[in-house]
Amino acid sequence: VRLGVVVVVVVMLVVVGVVRLGVVVLMLVGVVVVVMLVVHGGGSGGNGGGGNVGGGSGNVGRGGGGGGNVGRAWWW
Repeated sequence: VRLGVVVVVVVMLVVVGVVRLGVVVLMLVGVVVVVMLVVHGGGSGGNGGGGNVGGGSGNVGRGGGGGGNVGRAWWW
């Protein structure tokens, strides 16, 4: 019985670790995407339409990051 409890605890810890790692990776990917969009928008600043679209995409990316934080709080 004790061995079974240990196995369950280990599995739970592994799952939590994988979930936290996945959240961190998603956050890092989101940050990289936002940075790329901002840099791209700045590089093509001559095109006002492109700049507006880039800003909108950046806002969506930040909203997704916020959702990731909520997910982490839920897991904790």
